[in-house]
Amino acid sequence: MASSTNSQDTATGVLRVVSVPEAFLFFINAERYTGEFATSLRGLLSKLDRVPLESVEFHFQRGDFEKWVGRTLGDEGLATRLRQIDRLTRGEELRVAIKETIRKRLEEFGQAV
Repeated sequence: MASSTNSQDTATGVLRVVSVPEAFLFFINAERYTGEFATSLRGLLSKLDRVPLESVEFHFQRGDFEKWVGRTLGDEGLATRLRQIDRLTRGEELRVAIKETIRKRLEEFGQAV
């Protein structure tokens, strides 16, 4: 019973909507903000379709997605999976790989995507 409660607690934390100060902000580079941000894992998945590929690549190469998911949402499992995506992946293939990794995690929590 405890593991069921722990997994429910994990899902509640990971699936929550965070405040704007905790949001993931999408940049093209260190100085160019895209105007897009995500306050939830589902929001991150959605915004990945809207931001330029340069932004996806910028954040992926810096490890920003995995850091935000791990530190802000508390999902080290997903952070590890994002870390395991090949660092040489680029372009649309990278966007799809990140989205698919997040989508699978949402499905594990019973979230339809």
